[in-house]
Amino acid sequence: MAGFNTGVAYSDLFNVVDPVVLQPKKEDLQGRQMFPLRTLSDPWADTYTWYWKELMGQASDYADRATNVTTTDVTYHKEIGYIAEKSAAFEYSQADVERSHTGGRNYDAVTDKATATHDALTYWEDALIFNGNDDSQKPIYGLTSDASKAGYQTLEDPSVTIQKVVDPNNEDAFIDAYKIVNYLMDAAAKITLLPGYHSVKPYLALPPKEYELLTRPLVNKVIPDKTLWSMIQKSGENGASVFAGIKPITELEAKYWNTKKGQAGKKDMGIVYLNTKDIAQVVVAMEPRRLGSPIPSADNGFSYKQMYMERSGGLSVKFPSAIVQLTGLNDGSESWAQGK
Repeated sequence: MAGFNTGVAYSDLFNVVDPVVLQPKKEDLQGRQMFPLRTLSDPWADTYTWYWKELMGQASDYADRATNVTTTDVTYHKEIGYIAEKSAAFEYSQADVERSHTGGRNYDAVTDKATATHDALTYWEDALIFNGNDDSQKPIYGLTSDASKAGYQTLEDPSVTIQKVVDPNNEDAFIDAYKIVNYLMDAAAKITLLPGYHSVKPYLALPPKEYELLTRPLVNKVIPDKTLWSMIQKSGENGASVFAGIKPITELEAKYWNTKKGQAGKKDMGIVYLNTKDIAQVVVAMEPRRLGSPIPSADNGFSYKQMYMERSGGLSVKFPSAIVQLTGLNDGSESWAQGK
């Protein structure tokens, strides 16, 4: 590499920056917090396949020597998913590298640029999982995609918002809280009432704002420390929660997915879902990878560009009925957006 005094400088540089780009912090990958990962064997695959099975048949009356006993059957449906890819790069100069080896300096400039590259790929993966893509020929549906296209269930807005429930001036807070709790129980029931899923406990994902409000005390003279959180945790049979867990997910905020205009465009979304691999998986063909060697710029090799790439199929949903979209948990007003 022209412009570098030793090969050691190059090697040491990527010993530092590669972990920054290629090993993102687990908490950054919100989609992977919700669903299991499926890694494809071919990192350059353009598509992947999966099967879902349809069971058919019923029992029939039996008589001795009967020949018309019904036969059950299984039909396997093959589905094709698509892979999208994204690249990100950062530039660094000979001066950036040499500064890291003199005066006790760290890799400040280069590592910061590597961090930005990591963030770019991480945000893209989550955006694909939650929002899908806009490719009509090779569609990838996300959790917030049009439910009628993706096959998800939906639930009409509750009659109150979480913001109203925890309003210190709401003298009917306790009554309104039960409306929210019943609404969330109805959402869970859309999954547990499906054949074969009666005993499951789905998860609830909420935007951070709504998640935080669950712990606010309600206006209640009888039980002053009562919160929506405590009520949800005792909403199931024998005082247990109907949910296996509640997760704060940034990508569900309206600004990341809601394309509607005005107040409607500020409504956040909640998701009730099952997280097993027979329901959905995050498909990755190629984890973030450094592509080739640094490319010299046109300034006589005194600066370089290094590329990284990731290839992902987003969220592969095998049983979309086990995902329920919820809107109306906030009303989209400016006062909500400003936290007033």
